[in-house]
Amino acid sequence: MASIILEISFLLYKVVSLHNIQETIQSTIEKYNIEKYYLDFEIEDKKRIEQKGVYTVHFEENKLNTLEIVSFLRRLKTISNVYLECVYRDNISCDIIYASKFYLKNMEKVYHEKYLNNKKNRAYSETEFELLKGIEAIFKKNKNYFKNEVPKNYDEYLKVCDK
Repeated sequence: MASIILEISFLLYKVVSLHNIQETIQSTIEKYNIEKYYLDFEIEDKKRIEQKGVYTVHFEENKLNTLEIVSFLRRLKTISNVYLECVYRDNISCDIIYASKFYLKNMEKVYHEKYLNNKKNRAYSETEFELLKGIEAIFKKNKNYFKNEVPKNYDEYLKVCDK
């Protein structure tokens, strides 16, 4: 089992004060006693140049608490112009658990297709299931990651997988 990593972004042109957004995100990170994180800035030149800040936040394996991660995501959702780009398990193959539409759109086509195929065919661990269920509840605009209705618990999810 490896650590869970969240990538959280904000577009610089949408932010009134870079200092304020950084301070708000960092205070949230500190509130949850997250020790391992960093901020990076990216410039993407597609149709127009977009500059964004990306926080990469690590939830360590030995301190992994799904409820805390979901609570952290719920708190981030209240900060305007801050987006969850992706959630992945940091292991050798870097398994993506969740990717936003924006993240998928900017991903290389080969990896985009691989993610979509894996999403359909893979079985999630209990931690991954709880994270997806939390993301589904917090970010309701996102597509339902489960075929029909979201299973209420992991045991129900496993029964769905067996069908």
